Amino acid sequence: MDKHSDPIQLPIRKTTHLQRGRTSTQGAKYFITINTKNRKSGLCQKRLAETLIQVLRGQHSRGDFEMIAGTIMPEHIHLLIRLGSRLTLSATIGKFKSQTKQILADSLLVWQKNFFDHKLRADHISEGFAKYIFLNPYRRGLLTSKEIWPWWFCNKNYRPEFFALLLDGQYPHPKWIEEDVDLESLFGSDKED
Repeated sequence: MDKHSDPIQLPIRKTTHLQRGRTSTQGAKYFITINTKNRKSGLCQKRLAETLIQVLRGQHSRGDFEMIAGTIMPEHIHLLIRLGSRLTLSATIGKFKSQTKQILADSLLVWQKNFFDHKLRADHISEGFAKYIFLNPYRRGLLTSKEIWPWWFCNKNYRPEFFALLLDGQYPHPKWIEEDVDLESLFGSDKED
């Protein structure tokens, strides 16, 4: 057998697996993670991050979704949203990616083809996801507990319970940062009542 008859073995992408079981329910809350391709860093550049937040606010104001909370990390975005009635979940995230494609390209970045979503079943667990999103940059060691992450955003009408426990009204407790909390534990608490 010569070298030209042997098929080239390319890596198999598994992003299509993210679509399995995806539902799009108007008014439902979703935890969303959107990654850059190959998890390449760069989203926290001031101009880029500000534009991403501006696009999200625009979608919020047009009713694509209600923004509850979110944070921009160097290579991904976490969002907690309530889906509106205008678009499906996939169309909403597709619109966001389309509207931010050029500014990412200006920074030599591209969005990963798909995204991760988790539909929240019970309202009371929003708190755990909001706290996870808030603490993500601290747990990654991107800043100390005495600094404020500039790319965290929260709906002015949403006051997570943990806000009342912040040190000086704005800083996380160092013990929160040290806690070993992963998404799997949050998903496990999301049971039908």
